[in-house]
Amino acid sequence: MIHKILKYITENDMLKANDRVIVGVSGGADSVCLLFTLMEIRREIPLTLVAVHVEHGIRGADSEEDARYVQQLCQEYDIPFRKYCYRVAEIAREKKQSVEEAGREIRYQAFEEACREYKANKIAVAHHMDDDAETVLLNLFRGSGLKGMAGIPAVRGKIIRPLLCVSRQEIEQYLTEHGIAYRTDATNLTEEYVRNKVRLNILPYAAREINTKAVEHIVKAAGQISEAHEFLESYADERFKSCAMIQDHKERTNRTVRLEVSAMSAEKPVIRRLLLRRATELLAGQMKDITARHIEMLDQLTGAGVGKEVHLPYGIIGRRGYDHIHLVRTMPLTEPQFDHSDRRDAALVRDAVPSAFDYRVPGGVAVDPEERGILELPGYRFLFKVRKCENSEAFPEKNYTKWFDYDKIKNGVRIRTRQTGDYMIVNSGGDHQKLKSYFIDRKIPRENRDSIPLLADADHIIWIIGYRISEWYKITKDTKRILEVQVEKEN
Repeated sequence: MIHKILKYITENDMLKANDRVIVGVSGGADSVCLLFTLMEIRREIPLTLVAVHVEHGIRGADSEEDARYVQQLCQEYDIPFRKYCYRVAEIAREKKQSVEEAGREIRYQAFEEACREYKANKIAVAHHMDDDAETVLLNLFRGSGLKGMAGIPAVRGKIIRPLLCVSRQEIEQYLTEHGIAYRTDATNLTEEYVRNKVRLNILPYAAREINTKAVEHIVKAAGQISEAHEFLESYADERFKSCAMIQDHKERTNRTVRLEVSAMSAEKPVIRRLLLRRATELLAGQMKDITARHIEMLDQLTGAGVGKEVHLPYGIIGRRGYDHIHLVRTMPLTEPQFDHSDRRDAALVRDAVPSAFDYRVPGGVAVDPEERGILELPGYRFLFKVRKCENSEAFPEKNYTKWFDYDKIKNGVRIRTRQTGDYMIVNSGGDHQKLKSYFIDRKIPRENRDSIPLLADADHIIWIIGYRISEWYKITKDTKRILEVQVEKEN
C-alpha cells in the first residue's frame, strides 16, 4: 500500500524534499494511517512532520481520550504534537451553521494556524477513496454541477490528500497487519449526519447488490469529470477576458461586471453559465449561497427584454441592458440576503437553509392580482400577494393561508426563526405575549422551536406558521390593502 501511495504522491506532485507538513490526526483509523504512511514515506522523501489534533468539545471524555492517544503516539515516535480546543457546537449556533460545517471550518483554521507556528508549507489530511465517493454522491443528490461531481481534489493549494488512492478497507487492513491501534468515533456509526447515511447504507448496498467495485468506479468517473471540468474552466477563463468588463467604483458595494450579449450568445450554454459564475463570484467574493438555479436565472437574461432583472444573494442584481448583461452588487458582503426573482416570471430559487434563518420577503410585494412574490425554502414554498380590500369579512379560517392588514406592517416582512424579544398581540385589547411563553403554553418541544418559520415585522410576529397570527394584523372594516400569504409544505 505504501508503494501505491508514494506513486500517487509523485503523480500529483504533493511532496518535495524538506517540506514541512502539518498532519491532521484525529486518532481515527484514517488519520493514524496517514501519520504512519508519511513516517514511512519520509525515508524516501525527507520531511518534517507535525501532528495537529483538533478537540471539538462535543463527545466529552471520549474526545479527551482521543487527544491523549494521539499525544502518546506522537511522543512514542518523536513527532511534534499540537492540540487545539474549540467548542464547536456553540460556534455552530452562533454562526447558524451545522455542527459538521462549523467543525470542518475550525479544523482548517487550526491547520493554517499551525502552519504559521511551525513554518510549515503543506497540510496533509486523511480523506480516502470512500470519502471521495461519498462526496460525489452527496453533491449529486444536492444538485451540484460538474465541480461538485469532480469529487475531492488530491491537491488544493497547500492541502494534500495522500490517501485518496486507497480505500477504507485497505487502510484498516494496513493498520491490522502492522498492529497499530486507533480510536473509533462513535458519531461515525450513527445516522445523525447525512454523510453517515451514504457511508453506512448507500455505498455498502451498491457494493453488495450492484457492483463490488462501485466505489472505485464512482471515483474513476469523478476523475474524468474533473478533467473535463478543468478543460472547460480553462476555456471559460480565456473567453471571460474577451467578453467581460469589470468596473470598480469608489464605494466597495458598487462593483459592476458587464457581459457582452453578442459574445455570450455565441457560446454553448455550459460556457455561458461558467462565464456567469465567474462574474457572480467576482461580486459575491464566494459561491457558498449561489446555486445552479441562480446561474440559470442569469443565463435567461441573454434572451430577455431590456430592463429585465433577477436578484441573487449578497445583494447582486442582474439586469438586461441593450447589448450587455449588467451585474452589480448593491450592498456590502455582510449577512446573507434573500434572493428574489423578477415577479412576472415568478421564477424562484431554492436555497439551502439552516435550522435558523432570516430572509427578506421579495421587495415590493406584487400589487397586481396577476403577479405574485414567491419564496422557496427547503420544505416550504411561500406565495405573497397584495390587493385591495373589497370585503373585510370574506376570509375563511385556513391553516396555511392567512390574510393581513398590509398597511399595519411598518418594518417590512421577513421569514425567519425566533429571536430574543419576539412577541405577539394576543387579543383585541392589545395584550402582548412573548413568543417563548407561547411556545411553552402550547407545549412545543424546545428542540423544535428554532426551526418553526415565522412571518415577522421586526420583533412583532405576524404569524407563527402552522399556528396563530397576531391580533394586530387582522383584517378590519378599516383595512385598505390586504397581504395574502399562502404556505405550501412538502409532503
